[in-house]
Amino acid sequence: MDRRVGGGLLVVALLISLGQSASSAAAPAGSVATGGSSAALTGRTVTLITGDQVSVAGDGKMSIRRGKGRDAIRFVTAQVGGHLQVIPSDALRLIHTGRVDRRLFDVTTLLEFGYDKRKDLPLIVTNTSTRASVAGAGAQVVRELRAVNGFALRAAADTTFWAGLTKGAGTLDAGVGKIWLDGLRQHALDVSVPQIGAPVAWQAGFDGTGVTVGLLDSGADGTHPDLAGQIAASMNFTEGLEPDEDLEGHGTHVASTILGTGAASGGRYRGVAPGAKLLAGKVCAVFGCAESWILAGMQWVAENGATAVNMSLGGPDTPELDPIEQAVQTLTDQYGTLFVIAAGNSGPQPNTVASPGSADAALTVGAVDKSNELAEFSSRGPRIGDSALKPDITAPGVAVVAAFSTSAGGGPGNYYFSASGTSMATPHVVGATAILAQRRPDFSAAQLKATLMASAAPHSAQTAFEQGAGRVDVARAINQSILVDPPSVSFGRQVWPHNDDTPVTKTLTYRNIGAAEVTLSIAANAQGPDGNPAPAGMFTLSATTLTVPAGGQASVTMTADTRVGSLDGYGQGRLVATAPNTVVQTPFAVDREVESYDLTMAQTNREGQAPDLHDTLIVRTDQSGFFELFTDQQTASIRLPRGTYALFALQADFTEDPEAPPVLTFGVQPKLELTASKTVAFDARLSKPFSITLPRPGQAQVFGQVTGTTATPDGPFSIGLFGETLDGIQSLALGPPQRVDGFHAQVGGTWARLDSEGQPVNSPVVYNLAWITQGRMVTGATQVVRDRDLATVVAHHSVQDTGGLAFKGAWAIVPGEIDFPPAVGLPFELPFTRTEYFNTDGGAAWMSVFEEDSSTGEPQAAMLQQPQTYRAGRTYHEDWNEAVFGPAVGKPSDPQLVSTRTGDRIHVFVPMHGDGQGRTGIAMYTTARTALFKDGVKVGEVSDIAGDFTVPAASGRYRVEVDVQRTPGPTLSTKVSGVWTFRSGHSAGTTNLPLWTIGFSPALDERNTAPAGRAFSIPVAAVAAPGSNAGHLRGLRVEVSFDGGVTWRPAPVAGNSVRVTHPGGTGFVSLRANANDNRGNTVEQTIINAYRFG
Repeated sequence: MDRRVGGGLLVVALLISLGQSASSAAAPAGSVATGGSSAALTGRTVTLITGDQVSVAGDGKMSIRRGKGRDAIRFVTAQVGGHLQVIPSDALRLIHTGRVDRRLFDVTTLLEFGYDKRKDLPLIVTNTSTRASVAGAGAQVVRELRAVNGFALRAAADTTFWAGLTKGAGTLDAGVGKIWLDGLRQHALDVSVPQIGAPVAWQAGFDGTGVTVGLLDSGADGTHPDLAGQIAASMNFTEGLEPDEDLEGHGTHVASTILGTGAASGGRYRGVAPGAKLLAGKVCAVFGCAESWILAGMQWVAENGATAVNMSLGGPDTPELDPIEQAVQTLTDQYGTLFVIAAGNSGPQPNTVASPGSADAALTVGAVDKSNELAEFSSRGPRIGDSALKPDITAPGVAVVAAFSTSAGGGPGNYYFSASGTSMATPHVVGATAILAQRRPDFSAAQLKATLMASAAPHSAQTAFEQGAGRVDVARAINQSILVDPPSVSFGRQVWPHNDDTPVTKTLTYRNIGAAEVTLSIAANAQGPDGNPAPAGMFTLSATTLTVPAGGQASVTMTADTRVGSLDGYGQGRLVATAPNTVVQTPFAVDREVESYDLTMAQTNREGQAPDLHDTLIVRTDQSGFFELFTDQQTASIRLPRGTYALFALQADFTEDPEAPPVLTFGVQPKLELTASKTVAFDARLSKPFSITLPRPGQAQVFGQVTGTTATPDGPFSIGLFGETLDGIQSLALGPPQRVDGFHAQVGGTWARLDSEGQPVNSPVVYNLAWITQGRMVTGATQVVRDRDLATVVAHHSVQDTGGLAFKGAWAIVPGEIDFPPAVGLPFELPFTRTEYFNTDGGAAWMSVFEEDSSTGEPQAAMLQQPQTYRAGRTYHEDWNEAVFGPAVGKPSDPQLVSTRTGDRIHVFVPMHGDGQGRTGIAMYTTARTALFKDGVKVGEVSDIAGDFTVPAASGRYRVEVDVQRTPGPTLSTKVSGVWTFRSGHSAGTTNLPLWTIGFSPALDERNTAPAGRAFSIPVAAVAAPGSNAGHLRGLRVEVSFDGGVTWRPAPVAGNSVRVTHPGGTGFVSLRANANDNRGNTVEQTIINAYRFG
């Protein structure tokens, strides 16, 4: 057996890759049940572009297994806004210089995309000279992406690609511009057509005839009566992952809103432009829309003459110009294509407009309801980074009825369904564009956009950042003879204080395409940050009347003077130009910056020079807000609103040896009151190292970490440095000495004895140590450890199935706080006994996790032990991995492992392979099923060990069924099932469901075997979910089987034990038990091959 630990140490060993089936089916589209929660709860593993593997459990604990040959690499981790970032030290400079997409190291995003289930990593390279620059070892070129001068790649999930493309620390092959993650975008989910004036346009003879539009979505069902003959061409870009059919139904719904004929409804559900034709590009599968598919689809529809393209999809925007935003501009300029893009469904918060709707050239669409009220979900502006106006326009997007794809469940008698979202609003605007293009065939993309915006119908109670120009009005658009350029005006941000602001002037040019001159009356309807009329003089015009000659143009200037007024924030409104039968709407806005100051970071490295690079993460602790200052300049500044902040700064200096890790210095100021411009000096010469001395010779440090964590309104914000040791890492408390509530620093690591190959395999003694400092950051640390000051745990580990290594690790939990401090999981052969030492400084409690792997290194089973509070000087004995492995409810300290009801949503999760000591646990499985019934009627079912279900509000009797079949190989608890019944009704908050589990803890040998041919007593206990309204146990019955569950016989229960008589020879005992309480809650659970006898 290979006793080495992969390509490096398993840092922070957890429930790695467990809870994922070898084969599973997705819930059908439209199902009220959703699965996959088990993966988030029980652990998933993703491979980074560097070849390093990161595993994450549902409570935030993570592990890193270094790639081959990367033992010297260190890692910077950050827990920001619910996202875990893990950045290897050799990627820091490439991220800083903009050569590598930071999302490649956003573990949360990678898992959300499901990239842990792939055997490769999808990438996009842009501004790349030739295919040869990226093709070769470790990567396959999938397609060319001309719009971004690049390629879509699939890189092997190992170190090959990264090693071949990077040349030492912080350099990238010269032929490659930037490496991006090929991420996933998501969909932006009978009166709406008349609402925008389409019938008026039809009556005038304009229905889109002769115009081709594009659709980039989940496909379009050409067999649907409403789309018969409407699709000019179609193309599937999903690389064979899905057939051409629309399995999701989203694309068909959108397509029929654009140009459906309404044939299946007698014309009732006719689309906006039924005379147009469609280019249908399938760029979305049921799991999402790969960015490279989207880029390829954009190129295809543009090249094939689409006048406008519907993109009801999007993802989070950043100040950076991403490849799809870049392609929107490039293809618009090259082909004159107008990309009409959903704003997103992240409202009502501001700054939530999604990419690529954030692109300048895009016509970005928000959603309104049938009364033209803004939908709560519709994303709002301003745009992130520059406060520009977005969205551009709105359209009906609430309860829109349109065609239902046959492949998604539609068909005769079920041809339509209702859906809401900016996804549904966007096709109304595409249809309007088709009608307008028929009316004005010579119009450019910019003119089509400008006309639709100028003719829109604004809502008086909605701001420009909510509605743009207003709701699309195609009846007015086809008769609009006055256009304005630009169609919206962004005056940008004016820096606080405002007494010395320089007025900003913009020119608006009105163009008359009519046959007679038009005299416009122009007025600015402006509101200040409080929604009241803006103060006089804040927005002024060079003229209030303007004569525009026939076929000509005339201009007026508008000035924003933010010296006027006293309120800070966004001023916005509409410039309205009117003439008989003419109205031209132009939204405008200015950002009158709130009270803000410059924060300057002055950086000096340990040599007294400027560091090679430094990254300062700045988080608000008095309200939501996160900022970053990433530069190689010795002194750099960032503009921040007045407030209270915590600063986490990292300096990195690189050596001439490309294989050596960078020199890292970690500086933290837990509290900074920014009430004036300030400079924070980070002088690494004042930092100190970490010195930890153990009492036993021969113990080597195999993991070291230093973290800082602060409380924020959005949850804990944590930054940490991790490595095999803390050698070379130093820390420094920045700012004045102070104690800060809600902040703590943690320093620690793991020490073990190395074998002859330098690996910590079968170490008989392990030290898990963590020093927690509340209220302040540490400047280095010196600790001299004595065994008598530690708690001693003698841990015995049994074996389920011989052949593989086991891993076990522990991490300290800060009392009363949620954190993600890591630990190291050390390998050993089973069965095994080792002595573990824990310190208890600061009242730390310790959580432990155990994992048993197969002989091929595949995870098979894992158990999680809830926080244990040890006492120094005491010795404890713990037994691990002992049968019977079966259902076990979570403890109060881990509510994620408890089934709950929140409102009218039921979450079901019962860990089905907890051990005989009552620890929660899971196992790798081939098949799983979770089903929920109410009053005998199935609510939903998923192929997973957990599920979420939408249920009626009315009270009823529920039944939960869970079945799990383990993967081939393991012989214990090969099939575990449970059936629970209980009553439940609408819950105002979150309540725990009263599920019982029955645990068995027989006295077995280290191979989980009991003696044959004799009577045997098994301790048994029924345990109800913590915090639930379960009653008192009334009855418990147990049955036993010696033939794998074919036949069963009663086993007498007396008190807290059940008596079984084992046959002679060898075999397995299966157990079936049921229990009920005085409130009518019941459980029946079956465990096949619960333990061995022989």
